[in-house]
Amino acid sequence: MSISDKLADYEATRELLERLTVKELKQLAQRNGIILQKEDSRGNIRTLKQKSEIIDLLVASEFRESDLIELLGLPRLKKEELLNQMTTQQLRQLAKETGVLLEKSTLFGTKKATKKKDMIDVLKVLSTLKIRQYSKKIGLIKKATKKGKKRKATKPAPKKATKKASRKKAKKTEKAKEKRRQTRRTQRAALRAERPVVPRITVPSSTEGKGAVPMQMPVETQLRGKARMIQEEIRERIIEREIIRRQISIGISDEKLLKELRYAPLVSAKKETDYESQLSEWLSKRGIPIERAKPRKRDKFDLVLGKNDVAVELKKVRTVRAFDRLVGLIYRNKDRYRKIFVVLVDELQDPKTIRKEAERIKKMDPEKIKVIVKKAKKKK
Repeated sequence: MSISDKLADYEATRELLERLTVKELKQLAQRNGIILQKEDSRGNIRTLKQKSEIIDLLVASEFRESDLIELLGLPRLKKEELLNQMTTQQLRQLAKETGVLLEKSTLFGTKKATKKKDMIDVLKVLSTLKIRQYSKKIGLIKKATKKGKKRKATKPAPKKATKKASRKKAKKTEKAKEKRRQTRRTQRAALRAERPVVPRITVPSSTEGKGAVPMQMPVETQLRGKARMIQEEIRERIIEREIIRRQISIGISDEKLLKELRYAPLVSAKKETDYESQLSEWLSKRGIPIERAKPRKRDKFDLVLGKNDVAVELKKVRTVRAFDRLVGLIYRNKDRYRKIFVVLVDELQDPKTIRKEAERIKKMDPEKIKVIVKKAKKKK
């Protein structure tokens, strides 16, 4: 829900105002000309000092939305509120930077998200920290300009031209037009003089009683002489490619696969592909048939078992940014597979963050998605 929608609701407005301190509430009242005074039962007017009393007065009064947003600032605005403040262009740029495809699921498959509401629903998968960083970068919340600034002096308007000056100007314009007309006439005459003279050839008439019929040769033939034909042959080779896909029937349970992924030994490596090779070899040795996405394409998981049945995605985690890309990939492809196993190789060395992000991935679809966190062993 946007801040505009929340301000239309009594309880939601109170919740927004409760985020501000007493000092900030007084600033909001001062900016909008609201006097923080109340008449008691005895008829005495007293100044409001308690936070709850000030909020009650502000809820009943009218104030500018922009002032409230400025006082709240980025740290106190929630993820959805920040996304609603952005324009569609800014939302598209955010999706481009984070690698999230703006697509929504419909009854007939995936469809491109063009409406602002649909874009926000897709971008909700991003972390609040990422959205706040982007909002700061684009300057989403701008501070109000200080009052009392001197206005820049404007140049005085030019004086209106007199009748004499306007007559002179009209004469100059007429002379310039006449000069341009004369130049065009000379150019046309020069072009006519340069045209080649076309010879006329007489040929005997095919019908009796009629005179000679003049035949006009085309200018291009007369100038070039013999006409030549250049024929270019383009030969195109058609290469036929045969694509063979293997369909593998899986005869193992999800519990067994989860157990094998949990106990798979991984040795420290520089590249993520090396970890994938180690995991692939381990599963093959344990009698689990796999297919590897080669060549690696976008919107595909690392390992696939069967025909769109079970997918395994291995992610080497060095920075928090890796989670945003992973969440985007899972969100786009979660409907294609029955089960998704995510293997996180922890190189971040921050257990709290890893645990938090793993829970975020699970919440996307708790029944379908399983997350395994592993630490690679150092090479001996």
